[in-house]
Parts: sequence; structure tokens; C-alpha cells
Amino acid sequence: MLNNIQLVILTAFLASACGGSGFSTGVPPNKPLGSVTPAEAQQICAATASFVEAKGAATSCRFQALTAAVVQGKTTSEARTICKQKESDCLKASSVGSGSGSGTNSCQPPPAACMATVGEYEACLNDTGAAYDKVINTVPTCDTVTVPPNFTPPSTDTVQTPASCKALTSKCPTVRIGTGASSGGGAP
Repeated sequence: MLNNIQLVILTAFLASACGGSGFSTGVPPNKPLGSVTPAEAQQICAATASFVEAKGAATSCRFQALTAAVVQGKTTSEARTICKQKESDCLKASSVGSGSGSGTNSCQPPPAACMATVGEYEACLNDTGAAYDKVINTVPTCDTVTVPPNFTPPSTDTVQTPASCKALTSKCPTVRIGTGASSGGGAP
């Protein structure tokens, strides 16, 4: 069962493991979330939104491309060509406006009682991404897709909540990784 930490990230990792650097907010990692300023809360939310949007685009594009490949490709070679073109086109289209951090206008700092640090928040997001990537890596890439299809879409139910997220929510149960407000007031 997914918890609040994984809810927003679920959409970003439904179907793809894409490369890239780890998530960082740019806010000092040792700073308690309960003491971030409104500007730092905005910065955390914008960084989170950009990270999730980029991962989400890669995820969506990969599965759109694989779907097109297996539906339209009559041979493995043709399927791979279709897949690569669809994925490329999709990624180009999704890069327009990506990383905008949209939806962060209402970000508020978490409650002052939240003692989890920015670094713990970042670790949870990075670890959740890695957990999804592990499951998603079971899906072929455009270079390995075959006709007939050689995969079954993975279930995100197999993703375990990382220990870093359990630690985060134990220190600050109202914090959600995402771009909207959390229950009890405030988000990153």
C-alpha cells in the first residue's frame, strides 16, 4: 500500500528508469523542515516538481513508445525503430516547459514541530526513485523490445517504502513529497 510519500512519485515512476543525477533542493540538508522559510519551502516544492516532472515525462514517453512498438511493429527490428522514434518525439515534446515547477504557488513551510531535515526529505525522494527504478528496470528498452512482446508491465505494488521515508514520516507525519499542501498544514 502506498503512503503519502509515494503518492505523487507514483505517477513519475509508473514505467521508466531514466538516468540523471540525484534530487537536491538546494536548501541546506541539515536544516529542519519545520524551520524553513516560505521562500525555502517554495524552493523545495519547485525542485520537487521539476524532479518529478522530468521523471514522469521519461516514464510516460517510454511506455508510449513501447506500446507503439508492440502494436505497430511487425518485426523486432521494425518495433525497435518505431519505439526509438516515438520515445524521441515524446521526450522532445515534453521538454517544452518541463522543469517549470508548476503547481507550487501554494507551498507553505511544514509545521514548526517537524524535526525531519531537508536532507532526510531529499534522501526519501532519492530512495523512492531508486526503489521504483529497480522495479521498472524489468521493462525492456527500445533496444531490447521484441515482437512478440517480451515483457509484462510491472506492478508498483512491489515497491517497498524505503527506510528513509519511514524515518521522515516518523519525524514529520504531515510532510508529503509533492507540490501541494499536506494535511495538517504545509508542504514540501
